[in-house]
Amino acid sequence: MLGKNVNNEVTIADLYKTYVFINLNKNKMDEKSFRQCFLKSTNLFFFSKCNKVGYLLARIIDIDIEIIEFKVQRNSRRKGVGAHLLKQLIRKGRILKKEKIFLEVSVENFPAINLYKKLGFKKIGKRKNYYNIKGETKDAFLMQFILLKRLSN
Repeated sequence: MLGKNVNNEVTIADLYKTYVFINLNKNKMDEKSFRQCFLKSTNLFFFSKCNKVGYLLARIIDIDIEIIEFKVQRNSRRKGVGAHLLKQLIRKGRILKKEKIFLEVSVENFPAINLYKKLGFKKIGKRKNYYNIKGETKDAFLMQFILLKRLSN
């Protein structure tokens, strides 16, 4: 369970601790950067409820949303946590009347690709040498989810 303040609300400091925990203490942002990122009005953060096992960070870019970071701890995968986080983002995107959600995923990350497809994401492109993992480059698929279809004239 995430920590609560006196008003029974989760604090940014509590969320940062969860972020660090999920990233196995290999946090990508220090606490100040995390706070600034969290408070930026164009960013959307979603954390798994009642446990510290997953989060999703996305940003609003005009009429679209881009997933920047999406992580579920290895021992909590394939238990619905990732699907729940993505569904929260989809719901929020529709409320905000955005058109599409975009993400990149390693071409070798079959479980993630299958999850995205199951939820309705479609492959729309490929980015060569997108990831650099331990000195080795990997390609990524660019995927999108249509939130709102525009009527053409």
